[in-house]
Amino acid sequence: MPPASALVRSVDPAYPTNRNISILTLGVFAAAVALNLALGAGVLASGIAAVLAAASVFLAWALARELDPEKEYAAFVAAGLAGGALLLLPLPDPGIALLALLLLRMVNRTTGLAAGYPDSVIVLAVAAWPLWQGHLFAGLAAIAAFLLDGVLSRPNRKQLVFALAAALETGLFAVTGRGLAIDIIGPRVNGAVILASLLFLAVIGGSSTVEAAGDRTGRPLNPLRVQSAQVLALAWAFLAAVIGGEAAIIAIFPLWAGMIGTGLYRVVTHLTGREP
Repeated sequence: MPPASALVRSVDPAYPTNRNISILTLGVFAAAVALNLALGAGVLASGIAAVLAAASVFLAWALARELDPEKEYAAFVAAGLAGGALLLLPLPDPGIALLALLLLRMVNRTTGLAAGYPDSVIVLAVAAWPLWQGHLFAGLAAIAAFLLDGVLSRPNRKQLVFALAAALETGLFAVTGRGLAIDIIGPRVNGAVILASLLFLAVIGGSSTVEAAGDRTGRPLNPLRVQSAQVLALAWAFLAAVIGGEAAIIAIFPLWAGMIGTGLYRVVTHLTGREP
């Protein structure tokens, strides 16, 4: 992505939380390499698995920063959940998490800038990977994100054209790709999904006012854009889980970690009245 991209946020190590997530990500990478080697995997396979594991933790952190821009420490709860899940679940698909990250930034504009033409083209390119894998809800999320960016405060009208392009892309992969994987989840998992979704409603409700500012403008973020991005994430994750089952939940788990982590942080800090 070009340096002027409206969808890129720097991770300046001089800032404490950025430095901490960098250390945590490197720690996850090193631990994953060691664990895979100990289990008998080859050096190359261990390295690839470690990169995916570290990317999952970092992306969960980054997604949480987009899901709740007001509470930067909530992102570490999300990163911890993602790290813990690596011990219990198969590796998620970082391509889906990356797409989610780009879509959220496009809608909530945490950089303070509207997406340019190169940004939108890159979003379409990134969306191709999950669509080819059969995650058609990723395409629907992209369509919705383009539409929202095109009609919300300070509308980016060209995004309406990109919404049409995303619809054509989604339709093309629906016909020629692997198709929509359907695996209706059972009652126990369904209950966990509903509980996690309800938990995230605390974040949406608490974002009616936003003091966090855009990275490059210093102007406060628009609450409606922030909440629209949150609703988009929740709708995407919930529908994908209900229709696609446990495989879909695992594939998109960094986004779930972001939602659960920010929700837990909001609820716990509200009940205790204490924040870092």
